[in-house]
Amino acid sequence: MKKRLKAPALLLTLSMTAAIGLSACGNNNNNASPSASPSTSPTASESNSPSASSSEPAKTELQPFEVSIYMPGSPQKDQVVVEERIDELLKDKLPNTKVSLNYIDWSAYLEKTNLMLQSGEPLDLVFAPEWYQFFSNAAKGAFLPLNDDSLAQGNLLAQYGKGISETINPSYLQAPVIAGKLYAIPTNKELAQGRGFAFRKDIVEKYNFDISTVKDLKDIEPFLQVIKEKEPNIYPVYSNKQDSVLDWLQDYGYQQLGFGTYINRTVEGSKVISMTSPEYLAIELANDKLLNDWYKKGYLNKNAPTTQEKIDDIKSAGKIWFISTTTSPGREEALRIKNNSGSGPENFDWSIVNTQAPLVTTSQATGSQFAIARSSKDPARAMMVLDLLYTDKELLNTVVFGIQDKHYTKVGDNKIKQIADSGYAPGNAWIIGNQLNNYLLDNESDSKYEEYVEFNKTAEQSPLLGFSFNPDPVKTQVASYNTIFTEFSDILRTGPVDPVDILKKRNDKLDKAGIGKIVEEMQKQLDEWKVANGK
Repeated sequence: MKKRLKAPALLLTLSMTAAIGLSACGNNNNNASPSASPSTSPTASESNSPSASSSEPAKTELQPFEVSIYMPGSPQKDQVVVEERIDELLKDKLPNTKVSLNYIDWSAYLEKTNLMLQSGEPLDLVFAPEWYQFFSNAAKGAFLPLNDDSLAQGNLLAQYGKGISETINPSYLQAPVIAGKLYAIPTNKELAQGRGFAFRKDIVEKYNFDISTVKDLKDIEPFLQVIKEKEPNIYPVYSNKQDSVLDWLQDYGYQQLGFGTYINRTVEGSKVISMTSPEYLAIELANDKLLNDWYKKGYLNKNAPTTQEKIDDIKSAGKIWFISTTTSPGREEALRIKNNSGSGPENFDWSIVNTQAPLVTTSQATGSQFAIARSSKDPARAMMVLDLLYTDKELLNTVVFGIQDKHYTKVGDNKIKQIADSGYAPGNAWIIGNQLNNYLLDNESDSKYEEYVEFNKTAEQSPLLGFSFNPDPVKTQVASYNTIFTEFSDILRTGPVDPVDILKKRNDKLDKAGIGKIVEEMQKQLDEWKVANGK
């Protein structure tokens, strides 16, 4: 019987809490923590997998093993049926290998997987993006290094990840790295994302809005009075506790480093500043004042600080006409949503205006990736399965879309239409493997993946690609920062109050709580990283 974890309905919650301690992770037999000497004792993998000295897996020697894959999403009705199909596909490619798909609701994923990693519960492939405390967890020993020759299982990537190495953009493998050790394999998709705004096409055409003039948030204001006067069922500006027009604003020349720290990406040098610094405060104050002004003019919804309405529900009801957004190839198609308002077009389509060029940063390149848990009983097998998800198109599309004519129908050689309420639609196309091998949905451009390749070639790389921050030396200050940031974020991002006094109060608390110590530690680690990497 395959193990299943049940969870409540889907709700994306990006946790900003400090990482749960994972000291227990290094106590199993696979290997010691990254800072300790490698284990030389035999492991389950050595008896269960091919010899670590072999350059190619001796597939006929594989012993029965089930590789568990953990990722966020709602458990699927037809999950077992899909797993059986996956097992069939693996019979000849990886004999004696099965796969269990373990979907955990988004709102519970971080907490549940952290507890599992902490307790040493056996699990194999784990969705571990940067925004789910990846670097902190990797540093604490939750995951195995994938390019370490001294591991009992050998160098996992070199031996069992040849397809990954030949497929993935090399820039990806510079990012999930600590002290020269690779701890995850990013999903092969767009390397970076720009920023901008999306406008409903039907509204833009109806009022002949010239959205090409939009370079910044303030440039949208001339359109807002028109919406207020002529579209009583549409919010000129919509915000709530989860979704704000400030969420994806351009960085105004600054690269975010985390925990309220930034670095100027347009100036030579690497001086770290905090969000309480005069130069960054000026940017934040201008945006928050604009929101407050819009709130007072009646452009921004009055219930913004308290509403629990989900952004997609408001969009499909036709109550929103613009949003801030990340930008990348295929984004307009991804934003398309069925019109449930009762009037107007069948679907709401969007036009995107780019206001910030994409930048390949560590956080962008590690925004979707899988790690192998240190508690895995067969890391070599886990890497073999992960490798196939980058090279085997049929296997990947079965994991992502299910079974043809049961969960989707083919409408072209490489294009599908998903069957409504089919029992399998986990929405994990961007989460796992080589996205360039995914089938295209019927509303997506035939050239989407070619555009991804070109996009990745031309995206600017941050000179700090590969740098990651270890918050442990300032964990007390980081915990205080998280608490204070959360305390003030909703009131600032929803516009009901003059931000001057609120920002002063917040920044005073941040300064007293030690954000300066975070800046000092960030600067120290960045300087050390630059020296170590010849930057």
